[in-house]
Amino acid sequence: MWWGSEAEEWIFNFALPPLLRDRQAMASKKPSGDRVITRMGQYLTYLLVRGLEAVLSVLPLTFCARLGQFLGGLAHVFFGGPRRLALRNLEIAFGREKDLAWRKAAAKQHFRSLGANFLCSMKFQVMSEEEIVKRVTVEGAEHAQAVIASGKPLLYAICPIGCWELLTNIPSLF
Repeated sequence: MWWGSEAEEWIFNFALPPLLRDRQAMASKKPSGDRVITRMGQYLTYLLVRGLEAVLSVLPLTFCARLGQFLGGLAHVFFGGPRRLALRNLEIAFGREKDLAWRKAAAKQHFRSLGANFLCSMKFQVMSEEEIVKRVTVEGAEHAQAVIASGKPLLYAICPIGCWELLTNIPSLF
């Protein structure tokens, strides 16, 4: 019979992925110090995010937006690398049309908007669908509903610009 110790050896040595093949050696290894520090950092980041969600859950959405704008403004001041990158990108896009003062103001407003979007998107995660629906207006949904009603297939294209993150929180609107 073909299935025997030779077949088992072939499966163990050639068919299994290399990580599974060396399972005894892997089980005996203890995590290195770098790996432990990395895991601790990931866990602390997780706790920070969960703590931020807990704080945001008791704050009104408008306050979260204002706080995000303030923190985004601070990020604009203290994070020079991303600020310079934003200014460089604005120079590439609008260098001939807009002056430096406009580009600086646009970069600052961009940071403020990012801060507000970040905190509000975290706040949305702890809000009920009913609370979110009260604040959201969907435009053009009747066009999609007409296509669906006609029996034709419909493909939603979601642009990475805008409030696409709301789709997971209010699926009843789509």
